[in-house]
Amino acid sequence: MMTEGNDGIFPAGGRRMLLTGPIPPEAELAATARDEDLRAAAAFVSEHRRREYLAWRALLYGYLGGGARVAYDVAGAPYLVSHPGLYVSVSHCRDMAAVALSDRRCGVDVERADRDFSKAAPRFLDGAERSLSADGRLAAAVWCAKECLFKMYGRRGLDFRRDIRICGVDFDGGYICGSVAGGATVEMRMRFTEGGHVVVYFV
Repeated sequence: MMTEGNDGIFPAGGRRMLLTGPIPPEAELAATARDEDLRAAAAFVSEHRRREYLAWRALLYGYLGGGARVAYDVAGAPYLVSHPGLYVSVSHCRDMAAVALSDRRCGVDVERADRDFSKAAPRFLDGAERSLSADGRLAAAVWCAKECLFKMYGRRGLDFRRDIRICGVDFDGGYICGSVAGGATVEMRMRFTEGGHVVVYFV
């Protein structure tokens, strides 16, 4: 597990942390999973969905401890019953999971940096956003940033092209900024892993 944050989950004045890790084989995850999580995971037909579900919970429990308890709000977003005032956001792709924890609304999204977005791009990437950079990873970064903002705001019905806008990206500095429905600009962190993933988060 890799952690990135401000010196732990309960530093003076804040609780902000990003947890990331590879997704192990299902048998390895099942060996240490809680019974209730195994029952919930069994509802997924595909093995990779079961692995994703168990992996992000393993990250969460590994950091917060055995007393951590997760529930879901009416929009389907997870929240921590066991830690009032501590927000959680999760993301996963086939081989990596990520969990953001914060004392304020937070978001995280992870994708393969080499994912082919050519078909999906017209639905979330406009001309101004395309012109932000010539870097071949731009589409993946913008997608993750919009997912991050979507999770932070928790509003249904947002259109990724019309309502969520990315206004700046700095691949060298590891930052990307955007806004939702004309609101305040949010500066998110962005990093690329050795395994070929892009992770965009706000904690």
